[in-house]
Amino acid sequence: MAARTRQVYENMSLALAEAGASFSDVVEFTTYHAVGENQGEHLLAINELSPPLFPDEIYPAHTDMFVGGLYLDDFLIEAKTIAVLHRSEA
Repeated sequence: MAARTRQVYENMSLALAEAGASFSDVVEFTTYHAVGENQGEHLLAINELSPPLFPDEIYPAHTDMFVGGLYLDDFLIEAKTIAVLHRSEA
């Protein structure tokens, strides 16, 4: 679960970068977990990943939801991230 959590955050980082954003633009996370998986490993990974991603210790809202299953049986974790970008008009 820890490795999957790290991969989810890496995927989020790539998606944010593609949009011209970073984790400093994130205002909300929602993470869905397949019931029965080791949540402790996920929490340890989050605690390890968060300080470098949020060095000013201003963390966005984060909701963890436990669900009966995800789109495919192989999926154990899925995350949604909302980022807000402020664009200046040229």
